[in-house]
Amino acid sequence: MIATFAHELGHYLNEGFPEAPPGGWDLIEPATDVTSVFLGFGVFGANSAFEFIQTQDFESQGWSSEKLGYLSLDEWAFNLAIFCELTGRNVRDLEPHLKRDLFKASKAAAKYVERRMIGRQILEDTKERPAD
Repeated sequence: MIATFAHELGHYLNEGFPEAPPGGWDLIEPATDVTSVFLGFGVFGANSAFEFIQTQDFESQGWSSEKLGYLSLDEWAFNLAIFCELTGRNVRDLEPHLKRDLFKASKAAAKYVERRMIGRQILEDTKERPAD
């Protein structure tokens, strides 16, 4: 429920921008999920985005999965890594709060973000933009 509320709050906040999100209006839903990450609700959205279930009964066994939301596992992980970088948090602090696959992907994304200095680039880009 928190993930849904955060997503809907993202819609409300994104409506204030006169221009389309990066990639155009067709990407408003994924952009809204990204907004929820940068509002601080990324753990909730990421954890609720994927459900993997192992099933087994007397006659059969198998796996099922369900995807909710608009971002892939790697996109959630990458956005969480950038959020941690920009807010001075260590991505390792997410471990007790994220599903195992998401945490593993977030750790790898954090290494990429750090090596490429993506956080610094974002901060420099926002300083160079004139305030409207």
